[in-house]
Amino acid sequence: AGWPIGGASGSTLFTDSVGSVTSSGTTLSVTSAVLDSITVTPANRSIDLGNTLQYSANGTYSDGTTANITSVVTWSSSNTSAATIVAGGLATSQAQGSTTITATSGSISGHTSLTVGAATITGLVITPDNPTISAGGTHARLNAGV
Repeated sequence: AGWPIGGASGSTLFTDSVGSVTSSGTTLSVTSAVLDSITVTPANRSIDLGNTLQYSANGTYSDGTTANITSVVTWSSSNTSAATIVAGGLATSQAQGSTTITATSGSISGHTSLTVGAATITGLVITPDNPTISAGGTHARLNAGV
């Protein structure tokens, strides 16, 4: 009597005997763990127009193990007008709006939402630097750029 321990995938025939009597045996099959679910992170995020966001996909398998599967899933965006996503999980904003980001492997998918908001001004430049106006002058031309 004994307890078999699964190793590599495959099958083997187990038999036992007592004296001159041998059992017909039974076949034990060891199968590979299968993907049960995918979690996409970060979950439910918002970004400003003009920005990107890196996603990752983590798989949970039937044996309870987990693994980063970001590079092997297929990535998609439900609304490519709002944001696109490429292999490797990098999402790029395209216009204000919302989309669902999905990572898929076979028949298993994980989802999260992404909202693209208005662009945020992060800087303003006024040129020329340190302008001067001569006495009696009317104005100097100043230019502002984002």
